[in-house]
Amino acid sequence: MFLLGRIRLVTAQQFYQPGYLSRLTQELTDYYPQVIGIMTGHLHYDWTQSLRVGYQHELPVIGVPSVSPFFGNQPSFKVYHYVPAVARIDDIYT
Repeated sequence: MFLLGRIRLVTAQQFYQPGYLSRLTQELTDYYPQVIGIMTGHLHYDWTQSLRVGYQHELPVIGVPSVSPFFGNQPSFKVYHYVPAVARIDDIYT
């Protein structure tokens, strides 16, 4: 489930066939310490949610806006600042 604060915008089930969702869930469970976030561009607008992995962990899921105004949005792109020493994204600029 993808959460924005405590408001659910969408669920992963809306984007994946059951077999692929099961595989994604297993991969994230197995490799959670190495995954710092998920970046997606399918929705064509700027958004951020959390994906719950297991019962204790949450990963940021970051929507990347479209570079085209075709869907009525402002064309844009994102720049991520990654800090290798702590293995996390420190800041995001849109």
